[in-house]
Amino acid sequence: MKKWVWSAALMVIGSVTLVSAAVAKDNEQREISAQYEFSAGGEMIFDGSVGEVTFVYHDDDSVDIQLTAEQSDGNWFGWNDGDVEALELVVEQQGNRIDISTENDDDLELTWVISMPRLSRLKAELGVGAINGDIKMTDIDMEVGVGQIDVRLLGDDYERIMLDSGVGDTQIKGVDKMSSERAMVSSESRSEGQGKHRVKASSGVGEVIVTIDKR
Repeated sequence: MKKWVWSAALMVIGSVTLVSAAVAKDNEQREISAQYEFSAGGEMIFDGSVGEVTFVYHDDDSVDIQLTAEQSDGNWFGWNDGDVEALELVVEQQGNRIDISTENDDDLELTWVISMPRLSRLKAELGVGAINGDIKMTDIDMEVGVGQIDVRLLGDDYERIMLDSGVGDTQIKGVDKMSSERAMVSSESRSEGQGKHRVKASSGVGEVIVTIDKR
């Protein structure tokens, strides 16, 4: 297993290139860019805390990460203990699997842009915030505690799509048949296809939308 933890320094280790790392003058913002060799058909596990993640499909044999960290708005008393310099981007690679997460991210709001090739499986979890973007159709399991999921899946090779929201709406766009149920504040949507991939997305509190792009 390979494990890399990135700090502010510029580093090159094996197949991993840290393109840039910058800290704003007010010490409240930091940007990290990194690229990892990763062939199509691999598995990605993403574990985020607070913020927004956008997945972008590309044809390159790499995973490219653009991460911006900012101090959150603070607590009831108006102060914030978030330290952007202490933030660590943690990436583990083993075979055809890549795990992406962070450490020391308390009181920070993170904005991710993750560009990736076609995957065999994507699992993404986010505590508070939003998951969006374009993803080549594959097996997908997404979950947000509080926030929104709004993704476009490229291709219609799916067996089943299952969306759930504890408090909020769910919707599957671009399909011929969809079933939806609403119970008080919760919602679920389902669609059956003729393909092989299974898609599951859920939010505890928030909207869940999946759009199928058949092109």
